[in-house]
Amino acid sequence: NSERAVRGGLVTQQPHPEGGSAHVMAPPYRMDGERLAIRRAPPVLGEGTSDVLSSMLNLSPERLTELKAKGVI
Repeated sequence: NSERAVRGGLVTQQPHPEGGSAHVMAPPYRMDGERLAIRRAPPVLGEGTSDVLSSMLNLSPERLTELKAKGVI
């Protein structure tokens, strides 16, 4: 049940920029007997789009701006 997951450290609430707070699941495995820390809530929709497109497709900032203006991204 959800209370047990919270007590066991599997689920925590993290601040979220659009939703107030979000329930976030910790990784189900442990490293050296410790559960890995949850660093932040999931990203908002499209948060990393520019970074991904520029790094994977080598799109320039100008090209990204152009694609955004056209509604492509």
